[in-house]
Amino acid sequence: MLKLNLGCGGDYLEGWVNIDAYHQGRVDERYDITNLPYEENTVDEIKAFHIIEHFPWSVANRNLRNWYRVLKPGGRLWLETPDFLGSCQEFVNRDDNGRVHLRGHFFASGGDVPGQVHYFLYTEYELMHELRSSGFRTINRIQPSSGYLQNYSPRVFLAIEAYK
Repeated sequence: MLKLNLGCGGDYLEGWVNIDAYHQGRVDERYDITNLPYEENTVDEIKAFHIIEHFPWSVANRNLRNWYRVLKPGGRLWLETPDFLGSCQEFVNRDDNGRVHLRGHFFASGGDVPGQVHYFLYTEYELMHELRSSGFRTINRIQPSSGYLQNYSPRVFLAIEAYK
């Protein structure tokens, strides 16, 4: 079974191919995930937590089509990303200190760290639309589960599973 953990950062998963171009810690492979070096229909599952927002909109949508291409029929794409609408609602309801805290959630300006800027945040509607446009047919919003939940309200995240 071939499972890819794209942009794994410090989230190394046993039994997965952990891929990251920038993280200096433990990874299995280092390359740019915009061009996966796998044949069509060869990957069982892709986990892509908090990486799609680090690409400009057009590149992110090309990634979705590329990830669809490598997944086997019935293969699962598991995404988590900031929810633009939920984040805006949270921002409006926060006090000034809370809004400062959310700034990093919107923009993620990592200073000199490559790959740490947020270029685009999706609403649920937009992400579902792009996934359908990429070929995915079974798409469900699920509960977020990343380590970011310890710093933010779950309502500011979109967690999606989509099947080829």
